[in-house]
Amino acid sequence: KEEDLPAEYRGKSATEIKGIVEKKSEERARIQSEIQALNVKRQDFIQAKAKESGQNNTLNSAMSKAMRERALKLGFTFPNL
Repeated sequence: KEEDLPAEYRGKSATEIKGIVEKKSEERARIQSEIQALNVKRQDFIQAKAKESGQNNTLNSAMSKAMRERALKLGFTFPNL
């Protein structure tokens, strides 16, 4: 129904709507591609900074360290990994 369409599609022919949808689809694909490329750059940057600092200050390593320390206090032993 015409009234169910978003305002930008009302009063347009099916061909016009199809053209608009195709353009938006292409734009979304382009934007997704940009996001993926930027995410790769971001991950590379994060890895480079982690190597540069020589420290492993991630949440995972902090949690593992805290859990290991607590377990040792409770008498647990761990093999050297």
